[in-house]
Amino acid sequence: METEAELDEYMHDVAGIVGYLITEVFSHFDRRIARRRQAMMGLAREYGLGLQTVNVIRGLRKDYARGWLFVPRRYLEELGLSPRQFLSPLHVERSMQVVRRLVEKAEHHLRDGLEYVLQIPRHLHRREACDQRGRFSLPPAPWPSVAITGTCCSPRRRCHARTSNGSCAER
Repeated sequence: METEAELDEYMHDVAGIVGYLITEVFSHFDRRIARRRQAMMGLAREYGLGLQTVNVIRGLRKDYARGWLFVPRRYLEELGLSPRQFLSPLHVERSMQVVRRLVEKAEHHLRDGLEYVLQIPRHLHRREACDQRGRFSLPPAPWPSVAITGTCCSPRRRCHARTSNGSCAER
């Protein structure tokens, strides 16, 4: 890819669109989100771009070894680097400047992403995933929440592992 706009387009296709999807889904279950839906859409895209930029940074070395480079060519050219020189031990300083630019990009997107998360009503930030006995259970009605396997919550304790019968084990 040549430009940052092309990188953003790619990242939107693989992650930014997820922000739109969850906004649409949440807006069907909560009137406050439904009222804010249009305002949240731009922030949803930014949230997805922030998360995907972090993934790009995290995978730089492995992707490069596979022959993939999710860095705009212009980032490299501005520092006099070719794609072959990027991440080379002979060009560490300039390569790290490119990485720092990606980190700044991620931080920019994630600042907007935080604004997105803060627009989701607080009561939706965490759903109980366990019944009163500490066993993993889903809410009776369909709900667009993500249940984190292996973590059960109760009003008084947090379980970090489940036993074979599904109840939470003490630490």
